[in-house]
Amino acid sequence: MYRKQIVLIAMILLVFTACQRMAAREHSDDLNTAVIHYGADLRWGRYTDAYSYHIYRDGTRPKVDFENLKNIKVTSVEAIKPTINNDEVTEATVPFKIDYYDERYSTVNTINQTQYWWYNKEVKRWFIESDFPDLK
Repeated sequence: MYRKQIVLIAMILLVFTACQRMAAREHSDDLNTAVIHYGADLRWGRYTDAYSYHIYRDGTRPKVDFENLKNIKVTSVEAIKPTINNDEVTEATVPFKIDYYDERYSTVNTINQTQYWWYNKEVKRWFIESDFPDLK
């Protein structure tokens, strides 16, 4: 009888570990997809879509001057070595290099920004707990 209990406990632990790994892999895949979509939103001028990712854990959002963004054309967005920050794969650091063109001044600029991403388990979506890129 004792041996059956040990085998049952071992099987439960094995299943639990496998489920955790699958969830972590899914979160990692979701992060990759979110980073790609976020970069595409910036690149193609869908600033309100990119802004939808910017929600702090307390529910607040950074302030953004969308009027200023009317003259900005992003020419390149590159995520540089995103890093998962915890075992649960619910926090990540994503450095970005963003090149953009300001039509008012005919200038090309580059900014580097490190963003802190977090996974909201309730809505099953990644968000950014950093300011919106300062494209000015």
